[in-house]
Amino acid sequence: MAWQDDLEAARDRHRSDPTARFAQLATTDEARRPRCRTVVVRRFDPKTARLHVVTDARSAKVAQLERSPWAELCWYFPKTREQFRLLARGTVLRGDITHELWEGLSGDSRRSFLWPAPGQSRAPEANFDVADPGAVPPSFVGLLFEVEEVDYLVLDGPPHHRCSYTREGGTWHAKPVNP
Repeated sequence: MAWQDDLEAARDRHRSDPTARFAQLATTDEARRPRCRTVVVRRFDPKTARLHVVTDARSAKVAQLERSPWAELCWYFPKTREQFRLLARGTVLRGDITHELWEGLSGDSRRSFLWPAPGQSRAPEANFDVADPGAVPPSFVGLLFEVEEVDYLVLDGPPHHRCSYTREGGTWHAKPVNP
């Protein structure tokens, strides 16, 4: 079974848990220090090994990915105790290509893209009570991650099950490794 099948099965088994859409995304800042945060995986395409995330264009992760496209996502499923570490190349998507991602957001999520810039000092007069913008604002971007390597760990057993996957050309190669 390929890692994509394992990931899809884990997602299916956790379908009733909204937090199972959360993954940790690590990038590096301009000083080459790691930066990690939680993101919501909006879409996963097992055939292309691509994941989609949305974020504010003004967030640090956008500049970090534009400077260095390599990132790692760590996606953990607590019920089945499965962890997927996904080494991926990230691309920032802007404009019309993000429309479908925008349409999938709730009104509360859409409004957050009109808030003051993330990570900046919070001014006492900051306005967080904004109307749904309807159209895609310039602050909205998609992040596309194309997976190149996977470290899949199942914390069953002992011993635990672990497999390393690498992609060469268009073909995935599995190698069982010690947990």
